Amino acid sequence: GLSRFAEGRWEHFTTSNSPLPNAYVWSLAETVSGKGQRTLWIGTFGGGLARLTDGVWTTLSKAGSGFPDDYITALAPSKGAHGGRTLWIGTRTSGLARLRHDAFGGLAPKGSPFSGAVAGITEVSPLGAAPEIWFTMDSGVFRLSEQGFSPLTAPGTKEGFGNSVNVLLSSKRHPGVVWIGSNSAGLHRWENGQIRTYDRRDAAPLGSTIFDVRESLDGRALLVASRVGAARLDEQGSWQVFTRKSTPLLDDHVTALEARRLLVLLLA
Repeated sequence: GLSRFAEGRWEHFTTSNSPLPNAYVWSLAETVSGKGQRTLWIGTFGGGLARLTDGVWTTLSKAGSGFPDDYITALAPSKGAHGGRTLWIGTRTSGLARLRHDAFGGLAPKGSPFSGAVAGITEVSPLGAAPEIWFTMDSGVFRLSEQGFSPLTAPGTKEGFGNSVNVLLSSKRHPGVVWIGSNSAGLHRWENGQIRTYDRRDAAPLGSTIFDVRESLDGRALLVASRVGAARLDEQGSWQVFTRKSTPLLDDHVTALEARRLLVLLLA
């Protein structure tokens, strides 16, 4: 289910006490409308995409809304050059999709190399160029630019990322920095083709599997969801760990998180 930590208190949402369509929550994202209305998007693994706005739940699914896939693996909001807002959606079988003006669209033809399972998505703004969407699949890391789909290549990334990548995060505080969470090789910091790996050898309290990575709202801390709990890395390199043993977390298997002003949402 979904757990919320706010002002020192925990609140849990399950399929029994809320309209959450599926107990297995895989991804989270928050969008803000032009009028300042906040919406929490909740991607489930089998129940479609849930939307929570001002306490009202809505479920978007393959059967009811024409959505391409009920297995939502990644979410990433972006804002276009002219102010248009897009929610990028990673799916298990239909590749990369987008929600724009409440209309869904699939971007990769069925059967193409980009129509499989998407694990992570992030928007990257190269210096002097239009923003790009980077996303990960079992076969590697790819980007969607004005020129279309293309693989992302950088020195040493294939060896350093393990057998697959679960999550990508472009840093807002440090342009050009991308955080990469691997399924088997821990957490990595990518900058101009150079990689730094955070694992137990670096005194990082993380296992080899990283499910989600987010920055705090001020960009001064990194929030990490892993198979052994959640963790926070500050600018001084110190870690704060959240586990079932040390907090009221439902499970140490934390698959997604979201930062807000006074709270962090954690999903187990």
